[in-house]
Amino acid sequence: MDKELRNELLQKGMTSFTNSNFPQAISSFRQILNQDQSDWNAWYLVGQCYRFLGDYPTAISYLEKALKLRNDESSVYHALGVAYQLNGDYSASLDALSKGKELDPENEIFYISYAMTRKDQGEYEKALGNYQSAFKVLASRIAKAMKNERSNPIYPRPNSPFRLWMNCAFEGGVYLGVWARNLKGIEFAEGDLDEEQFYASHYEGQLWFDHKDSAGDLFRMYLPNFLNTFFVLLSKDNAYFNLIGNMSTVLGLLGRHEEAQEHYQEAQFFMSLFNKRQSG
Repeated sequence: MDKELRNELLQKGMTSFTNSNFPQAISSFRQILNQDQSDWNAWYLVGQCYRFLGDYPTAISYLEKALKLRNDESSVYHALGVAYQLNGDYSASLDALSKGKELDPENEIFYISYAMTRKDQGEYEKALGNYQSAFKVLASRIAKAMKNERSNPIYPRPNSPFRLWMNCAFEGGVYLGVWARNLKGIEFAEGDLDEEQFYASHYEGQLWFDHKDSAGDLFRMYLPNFLNTFFVLLSKDNAYFNLIGNMSTVLGLLGRHEEAQEHYQEAQFFMSLFNKRQSG
């Protein structure tokens, strides 16, 4: 198939897909398949369209074809696992998600989808365990983002009534402490955080922790800086409030209503921050 024509059809289909015009997207992607049956991405995209249209058996047939053509693509395993779950085939769903997780173990979406399948089976404790694993994986991903973008300004102390996000931040801090290099440059900002810098010095370590990086060198992570920056990164990412919102549902099903309410309220808080950023 002519490459220019394929790209034109792909772009047209993706525009329709983004606008939730799935029948029009299917038409564009099928035109690619009419010319090239080996285009795994087109099979995958048509399958995704049918999944969003609620036609799960047809979605599965297209996604299985995509998988035969490209069995090393984690996104195909995830889409197929979700389609199986929505179609009520829980065993196949767990198998597909497990294989996708092996290919992309640092992507929390596999743990979340795995948990959702367990929840649909009524296995709430197992679902909660997978959500907790997703929590740790998400913490690691956000921590990486913080390391890669740590030239960004340090933000003022967030005025949040909730504390689950701090648990997430500490998980990320442990990840950085064990794996990351060159973190000694994390310092206190000037101005608003001068007072916190004084208290960190005055109270001898209560606001920092010392750790060795992967090279064996000791570094000191100042918690006010780390936690503040982590808070802002969480508020930019919809994965966090979606995750703890899902955890709230499972905790409620387990009868742990106080914890469920805590998770729900924090999910609402971070969702409002995220939506405010998106609209701003």
